[in-house]
Amino acid sequence: MRLEWQERLLRERYAEERNEDLARECGVSVRTVGRWASELGLRKSEGYLARQRWNAYMVVAWMRLCGKRVGGTVKGGTAGSFGRRRLTEEQEKKRIAAIRNTAWEERKRVIRGEKRKTGWKMVDYSEK
Repeated sequence: MRLEWQERLLRERYAEERNEDLARECGVSVRTVGRWASELGLRKSEGYLARQRWNAYMVVAWMRLCGKRVGGTVKGGTAGSFGRRRLTEEQEKKRIAAIRNTAWEERKRVIRGEKRKTGWKMVDYSEK
């Protein structure tokens, strides 16, 4: 049973905040926050979802740059990947550009694959 202040909190902040943070503030589980939001018909905003996707791309790109395996068990890494060395400002800019490019290439690869699937009628994304 949710209280009036909990419902007001969800309505005001659910679209832009993590469920974990809302659950901690309301004193309930993350699963309960998701259930309540569903009952109230609340959804995450497009901006929030876009930020989450971007963060996921950055994690994958960083893991690949560190030589870690993506899409399965992540074990170990390359020599020297455990400590972070100091970089000059120019090196840091190059590193960030490499992460962005890797994420962008991964995104393009996924989109190409989905287009192929729809072209061969393996998946139907049309709304019914």
